[in-house]
Amino acid sequence: MREGTAAAPSVPGNFLFASLSGFLNVFVPILTYPYIARVLGPEKLGQLGIAGALSNYFIVAALLGLPVYGVRAIARTKADPLGLGRTSGELILLGLYAAILSSLFYVLIVLLVPAYRSELLLFLVFGITIPSAAMNIEWFFQGMERFRFIGLRNLAIKIVFVVSLFLFVRRQEDYIVYALLFSLASVTNAFINLRAARKIASPLFAGAHPSRHFASMAVFSLFQFAIVAYTNLDLLFLGLFSSGRDAGLYSISIRLVRMVIALATTLSAVLMPRLSSLVDSDPEEFGRLIGHSSSYSLMFSLPAGFGICAVAADLGYVFAGSRFLGVADSLRIAAFIIPVVTVSNFLQMQILVPKRREKAMLFSFGAGLVVTAIVLAFLVGPYGHVGAAVGMLAGEVTVLLVHAFLCGGKDLRALVDLRAALRYLAGAVGSAGFASLPRLFMRPGLARLAVSITLAVLVYAAFLLALEDSAMYRLLDFLKAKLGRRGRGRFGGAPGETSGRSDVATGEPVRVLHVINSLAAGGAEKLLAELLPRLQERDIECNVLALDGRASVFARELEAGGVRVDFAVLKAGKRAKPAFSPLRVFSIMKKIRDFDPDIVHSHLGPSFHWCAVASVFARGRRFVTTEHASENRRMAMPLLRGFEKWCYGRYDSIVCVSPSVAQALGDWLGLGGSGISVAPNGVPLDRFASARAPAADVAAWLAGRCGIVMVARFVPAKDHETAIRALASLPENHALVLVGDGDEKPGMERLAKTLGVAERCLFTGSRNDVPEILAACEVYLQTSRKEGFGIAALEAMAAGLPVAAADVPGLGPLVAGAGLLFPAGEWTAAARRILELEEPDARKTAVDAGKARAAGYSIEATVGAYAELYGRLKESQK
Repeated sequence: MREGTAAAPSVPGNFLFASLSGFLNVFVPILTYPYIARVLGPEKLGQLGIAGALSNYFIVAALLGLPVYGVRAIARTKADPLGLGRTSGELILLGLYAAILSSLFYVLIVLLVPAYRSELLLFLVFGITIPSAAMNIEWFFQGMERFRFIGLRNLAIKIVFVVSLFLFVRRQEDYIVYALLFSLASVTNAFINLRAARKIASPLFAGAHPSRHFASMAVFSLFQFAIVAYTNLDLLFLGLFSSGRDAGLYSISIRLVRMVIALATTLSAVLMPRLSSLVDSDPEEFGRLIGHSSSYSLMFSLPAGFGICAVAADLGYVFAGSRFLGVADSLRIAAFIIPVVTVSNFLQMQILVPKRREKAMLFSFGAGLVVTAIVLAFLVGPYGHVGAAVGMLAGEVTVLLVHAFLCGGKDLRALVDLRAALRYLAGAVGSAGFASLPRLFMRPGLARLAVSITLAVLVYAAFLLALEDSAMYRLLDFLKAKLGRRGRGRFGGAPGETSGRSDVATGEPVRVLHVINSLAAGGAEKLLAELLPRLQERDIECNVLALDGRASVFARELEAGGVRVDFAVLKAGKRAKPAFSPLRVFSIMKKIRDFDPDIVHSHLGPSFHWCAVASVFARGRRFVTTEHASENRRMAMPLLRGFEKWCYGRYDSIVCVSPSVAQALGDWLGLGGSGISVAPNGVPLDRFASARAPAADVAAWLAGRCGIVMVARFVPAKDHETAIRALASLPENHALVLVGDGDEKPGMERLAKTLGVAERCLFTGSRNDVPEILAACEVYLQTSRKEGFGIAALEAMAAGLPVAAADVPGLGPLVAGAGLLFPAGEWTAAARRILELEEPDARKTAVDAGKARAAGYSIEATVGAYAELYGRLKESQK
């Protein structure tokens, strides 16, 4: 696929490879710095820090603001090969000219200042990094969003650097060798980048006009210089007004802090090119990405800052050795630079830069420089490395406050979730408190540090999971998708499968309370609407308790069938999650007391969890749960596995809607076949199989085109993107009817417009005339990435539509042999299957096989299975 037509690289994918670079920036110092600190000692380590600080001033002068300006310039021209070549060539020339001038001035300063001239060789070796950093052109690959290349290249160079360091740095006198290895790594990085860039876009030097970039780059250059000016003042002041030992101690403190900051700010580097292109073209997507980014930045940086403060003594000792015991004093202060810089970087790189407010940012860095210089001037002399930490923290706080002022209170409130920030702050404080506990009963050292960190991480993660933090769940879902977690299939068939064909005589009515999250559109909710009125006819009295009543698509249908419906919550705020509130246990207990059921039957989490808790207090009743999905996000949380097993253990019977669901559940929890039965979902065949007049509005909209229909909630698991992209691959006489609603719907509408198929997509919303809509269409499509059963596909088979479906657990086995399958997420394969089903012979075969398959899944069979189960459980109470 050509780059111009390829889908934009995913943010999670980019974050994964960018995190590799961030991880290396953290891991390599963790691996090497303890060794270097012990070999070189505080004095030589301090000299290295001072030389590096001076060279950084000239590096930033050579960069001319390219690390920020270059990313934005490349991102805006990457779709135009000619413009990309011209822009990259001009920026490379600017970097070359600046590198030459900056290197000459650096050598001059070193020769003129006696303190630097005394370590001439060290300073000259560090000077090599000035031209190599200027020609690094990392901005080119970031602007092209080639984070995979950046991550893998950094990995290779870091490996060579680490091996060389352990081979050649053996004595205190080898500090010059360490500086040389550092400089050679920078040169190698620049060489590889320049060669790789030519393969992506040949830089055009002929007719170049580098000067056209001066005006915009000047602002970036100034604020980059301001950043480096105040972030390196600490070591320069220590070198001039304190001892080399203080500089060495402070080098360890600030090194530890900056390693964490490098990882915390990785997301900013990933998102900045995407945000620069979205700020004007798609403000809604810009706001969504900003919200996610702010959550991840705070979720990581706040506990990192408080945690390092809590374990500073052990961390300094383990990281640098006994000669650096005093490092804890400055590290406890410097630790709070982590959240301050992370938030400041977030405001800078993801709000101010994409909105082109670079000039205003100069005031931030100027203020930070002034405050840092004043505090350092007063505190470094008497307090050494502790005074340096206070000065740097004061400067960073100043920059953050001015950044926030420049963003404006209105934008901050709109783009940053303050409730989430307070949640992460509370979790960070609490986890830091737990991290301090091992100090009461363990000796200082590595073991205590490991226990403290583990305890803090577990407490923090449990805190966020308990509060149902959405950012944490998005992260877990992403990791689960990347790891490709699947069940290993301990079950060869359907364990404990019930026949579903006969009832057990109970002699008296059975009273069953069904508890479910809501009655919004969904497979489990629809099953209750079909199932419970029919159970009522078999002398099984059913009541429903929905924990959230804000969406009640099926409530009227249930009540028309004689089923009473109650809601725990009717209204709630926009951010509220009433179904997840532990207070719902009291709602369940109240309903149990009022209705006095023989059996309590839960559906979906967290209703499943709250009913398990209620079972402890509601003795003398039987508890049943139905597992509707082969995968859920709880399976991505190993820490909760014990609690999940306890919850499942509270139920007298676990019913799965398909063998694949039973297999996945048993594989995850190690339940085997004990207590698990399978009651396949069914459909009202008479409603779908009988001839029906097509839905008038849908038929009129199709107007003779081949109608492809999909019935599903707009959630990520249903993968509507594949359906829309499949439509874009089909001829113009094909149209797509999407029935359902959900949070993903607006995004899919935007995708249809982007792909130019909006006029061929009909978004109907939730409908109660699905059989009539099916009658108006020619082919049924189901693109789900995961399904518990696939009842919508079964309804389409019953209605006489040929089915093309993704080959995933729960859906694939249902459609195999009765329709055509394609690999999940492959829209070109989906389009081919649709075209195959238009062939008369293939269509007739699929329709006939589909009707035969559907005939084996009648709702009456499902009713019989549940009636038999309830009767058996009722008898067991006697």
